[in-house]
Amino acid sequence: VNITIVCDESRLGFRTEFMGLVVEILRDKIVVANGYFNNADYEILGRELKVSLKKGGKDILLSANCDKEIEKIIKGIKYCFDEETMTAAVIAKRNGYEGDIIIPETVVSNRASYLVTSIGENAFFDCKSLTSITLPNSIKSIGFGAFMFCSSLTSITIPNSVTTIEDNAFMCCSKLTSITIGNSVKSIGYCAFENCESLTEITLPNSVKSLGYY
Repeated sequence: VNITIVCDESRLGFRTEFMGLVVEILRDKIVVANGYFNNADYEILGRELKVSLKKGGKDILLSANCDKEIEKIIKGIKYCFDEETMTAAVIAKRNGYEGDIIIPETVVSNRASYLVTSIGENAFFDCKSLTSITLPNSIKSIGFGAFMFCSSLTSITIPNSVTTIEDNAFMCCSKLTSITIGNSVKSIGYCAFENCESLTEITLPNSVKSLGYY
């Protein structure tokens, strides 16, 4: 993403601009091309990027306007948007998820409607207070480790739209007793249900062509 970063260091008595830098936005850090800023907390609100970090014991605030929207929290669920395909993926958020979560089939952002097609990598990782999850019939894939260590999750229904369940998707869901897998799933990854000690039986649809161990 090519953006302009304004570094407001008013507490230090000066202001610096970095024009046209290439910025890589990762889950837990923002990396500028020259590596000057690293290990920063960030939040994306619409097209505005806000970053906070410490340098020499001082708090520094960065802000910038992105070329396009990347991530946004809507009604308690965090999404990553793809403006080319008009699809959205559910992704992890800083404080995790808890209680009963219902994922909508579509989500509206900036007056545009996006089809929710995937549960991203580690989206609900270690959400120990997540008690139930409802997936829409638009989801096509469940990512790596998506529900790993969701120790309060007792049952889940994989809709017929899903074709892929990635590795470790439900690993260590210790209270999971029931899972219904839709009739379009073609691939189930390695260790997808490893250490699901309460799960005694799984019925696989005829559509499954690839099955990892555990």
